[in-house]
Amino acid sequence: MGFNKSFWRRLKEKNERAFALFFDFYYPRLVAYVLKFTSKNREAEDLSQDAMVSFWLNVQKLKPSRKFMESYLIRILKNKMIDYYRKYNKIGFSDNDVGVLDVIFHQHYALEEEELHNKIISILNSLPEKTKNIFYQSRNEELTYKEIAIKRNISIKTVELHISKALKALRTNLKDYMS
Repeated sequence: MGFNKSFWRRLKEKNERAFALFFDFYYPRLVAYVLKFTSKNREAEDLSQDAMVSFWLNVQKLKPSRKFMESYLIRILKNKMIDYYRKYNKIGFSDNDVGVLDVIFHQHYALEEEELHNKIISILNSLPEKTKNIFYQSRNEELTYKEIAIKRNISIKTVELHISKALKALRTNLKDYMS
């Protein structure tokens, strides 16, 4: 979902409408995470609601950015789950179980990173071939602008222009990922 910077600021300011949107978007995802550990919908819903309430109570202390707030919400849920299972699980909640929780929560970020990586590749692939190649030489081959200019027999200003075009395309198309 494309929440912008203004949304995150409103959420931090405890805007109830912003929180309602946030809740509607994230609550089902939290429930789905908990359901990976239990088949009890009520348990999953209760833990997810508890995490949302804790989030709301502390939202003013947070940095108003998507990444930070999502990370904080996920951490709250993980801690709620650990506390719950340690308290109510008759078998006991081992350190290994905590490790499993870590793996699942890290999968969330791995999927997000993969999504971002694919978006970057898509943006770069949409650039003119020359711009894309110059950008790759700068970033992947770590060539200086002067080295690229010599290699391509173009001016340094032309290299700068192509790099600027690529960076502008990335900034414009990745604004929802930046805070």
